Amino acid sequence: DAFDFHIYTTEVSSKLLNVAISIFRLAKMKNYVSTILVQECDPLSTTLKKHLPDDSDGIDFLLLDHAKPMYLPDLMDLESARLLRKHSFVAADNVIFNRLDGYRNHMKRWEAEGFVETNLEEMNLEYSNNLKDGIGD
Repeated sequence: DAFDFHIYTTEVSSKLLNVAISIFRLAKMKNYVSTILVQECDPLSTTLKKHLPDDSDGIDFLLLDHAKPMYLPDLMDLESARLLRKHSFVAADNVIFNRLDGYRNHMKRWEAEGFVETNLEEMNLEYSNNLKDGIGD
C-alpha cells in the first residue's frame, strides 16, 4: 500500500460524518481513513478500540474533530489506555476559536517533558474569511 499508517477521525454528528466519508472516498483515501462516530457518554478509547486492528499497538494518526470540550478528557483517556505511543500524531481542530486552552496547555506540558512535539497551525475558521482559528498537533 501507499501508506504505512492509518488515520482515525472523530465526529459527533452523523450528518457531518457522512460528509467526511464522501470526501475521503472522492480522495481515494477510504482505505486509509476510519471515520468514527463518537458518543459523548462513551470513553473515546473504548470507541477507538472497536476500530483498531487486533494486532495494533496504538494509533498512528488521530484527528479530533468532535465535541470540542471533550478533546482534553479524550486525549487523557487515550493516554491512560496506552493507545498513544511514540510517533502517534494527534491533530485537534478549532483549538483557537473554541478557546481550548486546557488542551493546548496540556500538550505544551507534555512537550516540555519531552513526550511530544507540538505545533499550532493558525488559519481562518472554515467557512469564514476573518475569524482566526488553528489546528493544534
